[in-house]
Amino acid sequence: MSLHTDLVSRALELPTEDRAELARQLILSLEDGVIDADADAAWETEVERRLQQVDRGEVTLHDWRQSIDRIRRTLQKPQP
Repeated sequence: MSLHTDLVSRALELPTEDRAELARQLILSLEDGVIDADADAAWETEVERRLQQVDRGEVTLHDWRQSIDRIRRTLQKPQP
């Protein structure tokens, strides 16, 4: 089944926040109502832990664009 071009075009014209909410709802619809009730709390804990590491200077931050470029170069290398 192909998506109706008009539907996709209209969705892409939505403001960023509305597109994000639409994407969230579509993804949730694929999960058949199975939601991990602890997931939000776990992510909040993880984000807070990582922020504390940054604040304490325990981690080195990298620009995401440079990281993506490095990953792409690694993936292009022939594997032994």
